[in-house]
This record gives sequence, structure tokens and C-alpha cells, in this order.
Amino acid sequence: MRLSPSELLGSIAMTFTEVITFRGTKGNSEDLHCGHRFLRREAPDVPSSNVIITVVTEALVQQKACHRCATLAVLSLICNMLQESIKYNMLLLKGIAWPWRALMMRRMNEHCLENFRMDKHVFYKLCDILQSRCLLRHTNRIKIEEQLAIFLFIVGHNLRTRAVQELFRYSGETISRHFNNVLNAIMAISLDFFQPSGSDIPPEIREDPRFYPYFRDCVGAVDGIHFPVMVGVDEQGPFRNKNGFLSQNVLAACSFDMKFHYVLAGWEGSAADLRVLNSALTRRNKLQVPEGRYYLVDAKYSNIPGFIAPYYDAAYGLIEFSGGPQDAKELFNHRHSLLHNVTGRIFGALKARFPILMSAPPYPLPTQVKLVVAACALHNYIRGEKPDDWIFRMYEQEAGLQLEDPMPPLETEQPLMHAENQVLDISFDSEQLENASQLRDSIAAEIWNDYIRDFSTI
Repeated sequence: MRLSPSELLGSIAMTFTEVITFRGTKGNSEDLHCGHRFLRREAPDVPSSNVIITVVTEALVQQKACHRCATLAVLSLICNMLQESIKYNMLLLKGIAWPWRALMMRRMNEHCLENFRMDKHVFYKLCDILQSRCLLRHTNRIKIEEQLAIFLFIVGHNLRTRAVQELFRYSGETISRHFNNVLNAIMAISLDFFQPSGSDIPPEIREDPRFYPYFRDCVGAVDGIHFPVMVGVDEQGPFRNKNGFLSQNVLAACSFDMKFHYVLAGWEGSAADLRVLNSALTRRNKLQVPEGRYYLVDAKYSNIPGFIAPYYDAAYGLIEFSGGPQDAKELFNHRHSLLHNVTGRIFGALKARFPILMSAPPYPLPTQVKLVVAACALHNYIRGEKPDDWIFRMYEQEAGLQLEDPMPPLETEQPLMHAENQVLDISFDSEQLENASQLRDSIAAEIWNDYIRDFSTI
């Protein structure tokens, strides 16, 4: 019969006190093996027993004539450390401890980052927010911290209910219920995390002579991405995109500091990007573009009021652009692509943090749609609380696009025709479209004139 934790600690203390008192002031290898066998017999589940017995024996071996009190003080400290491990393992054996509790008990922030995809203080603050809004509450068996841990563990590691129930020692029904409760709670506060586009010039533009003053009225970038979905056989037709796999077409607007302004998820993978943009501009909770400002969009979209697209008849993108620019259109497209690539970086960070988005999770379609929005909201929350988070650092700079993407890439759909020739459902008169075209031309001309002037002075 195994000893209780208190009896075990008392026995350990007595054992080593006897070693000090009766075996002299210098330990030996026999002491190490004796203590090691004792701990392995009485506390086989304590992971740190090897470290503890080694430290204690090291203290005994190194002590000289009269350091018995110092050794006992070290022993007391080590016993306290051991007691924490024993408490956790006793709880685990009784089925009332969780992986996250072990991490929090040991105060290891790196493990919280790895398992829950955020720092420990960010995790606890989110718990407080959800509790203060009365969106989650403690139950008799599961506290709010564990409920959130279950959700983050699933979305942060792309795990299924069966795997998680083995880790957290709850039934599949309990895991599923709390997963959905947390998802709905995050959706309820998601709008608080989506920052509106402000009136100030973004520092990423203001402080870079390549972009200022030319893009001073730009507030961010808009782009679409396809995330895999799982739907019934009868529903698969509309969700099969031009690349041949089932997906939802997600539109997002973001700032240059890698925060989402707006996210529209749930459109079928076969839907044209312009159609999704049209929905974002005409629905009740629509994408708002401040008066006199604009977003940058790529060649999949039209150049319309509020959205500046590149010239489709000139090279575009960091890969296509090599050597010096041949004309104003090429130079404009190059500067445009440097700014617009923030969408690639923000999507990369989102996929790296929440890999569940990169597979088709076996949930109902509405839940799959909510997961995208909730992940974007959590991305913004973490960005606000911990802007130098390790994932953000990976994707923060322009060079971040050259990093190897830890997730398998998703191909974006290619338009059937140039977006310049496509038509939006939302109506713009000819004068508005002409003004949008003139704005782009004026920016391109200003950039080109300054480029020629600076080049001629070299």
C-alpha cells in the first residue's frame, strides 16, 4: 500500500536525515541508488524524482564537515517542490486534474504558449473577460480556465474530440459541449476585437518614404482566402472551388499592423471574389470604408471607389518584379504589392496559430464558419495584448513572406477575366469610377516623378 503524500515526504526527509546523521558527512553512490529506489517505489508517477534525488545526493556528496543544517534547508526546499508534483499526480490519478493545471502550477509560460497558443497572462485575462461578460461560468466540475483550455487545445493543435477527452479525462459529450460554449462566447465578443479603421495615417506608411505621402489615405488591405470545409455530399457542388477541393471563400480587411478590421466567412468556394466583396459592402454588418479613404486590393478585384487595385497590364508582385521599373504602372504595382503583402503575412500567422483552419474539421457548417471568425478575433486579441508574440515576429516583416510556411499552402482562385472588366452588383456611376481611376493614376504619376528625380541625381 502506497504512502500518503505527507507520509511520503516525511519518509523522504527521515531517510536523508538518517543518511546525514548516521552515515557521516559525505555521501556516496550507494546513497544515490538507495534514495532512487525509494522514490521509484513510493512515487513512480512523479516526473521530477530523478532531478530531486540527484540534487539531494549532490548536496550530500559536496558537503564538508559541518554543513548539515544547510543541507537540511536545501532538502526542505526540494521537498516543497516534490509536494507540488505529488499533489498534481494525486489529482490526476483521481481524474480531477488537467494538463493546463500542471502548466500553471509549474509557472512555465513556454508550455502555455505551445499548448494554448498565447502567453499565460493573456490566457487568464481572456478568462476574466469571458467571466465578467457572463458568457462563461464555472461549473461543479469544470472551471472557466479549463473550458477555455479545452477550446484552445483543439483549435491550436487541430485535435478531435476523442483525442482531447483522453487528455482532459472527460466524456466526448462534455468536451463537445464546452467547446461550443466557448466558441459562442468568443463570437459574442468578437466585434470588440475587430478594430475599426482609424483616421490617422498608419505609421507603416507615414514612416516609410516608399509609401508616404503617396498612400497617405490608405487604411489597409483586403484579400480573400480559401479554408477547407466538410459538408454533406448533396451540398458539395457549390463549395468545390476551381482548384478542385471543398472550401469556404473568406474575405478579410486588415490593417498594416496585422490586425483584422473585418472578416466575412461562409461563402461557397465556387463564389467569385467580387461577389463576396459585393456581399461585404451590401449586407447589414458591412465593411465600412471611411470617407475619402481606401483599401488596397489585388488583381482579383476591380478598381472602384474605396478600393485601389493594381494595373492588370503591368507586372505585379514581388516575384514578377525584377530589375528596375519600366514605367509608372510597374513602379506603382511594385509599391502596391509591398503594402498589400500584409494580407499574406496575417493569413500566415493565423494559420500557424490555429492549424484547425487548414483542415476540414468535422463540425456542422455554421460551426466551421464561426471558427474562422473566432480565430480572427483571438488573433486580434493576442496582437493587442502581446504584439511581440513569437508567431507575430515570424510574419511581422516583409521578409516574413520568404519564411517557410509551417502549414500546407492553399491556392487562391484565379479570375476568369480581368477584374477591370467584371461588374459589381453594387452600383457606381461613371463619374465615381472615373474618379477612382484618376486617383490611382495620380498616385502612380507622383511615385514615378519622384523616382525619376531621385534616380537622375545619383
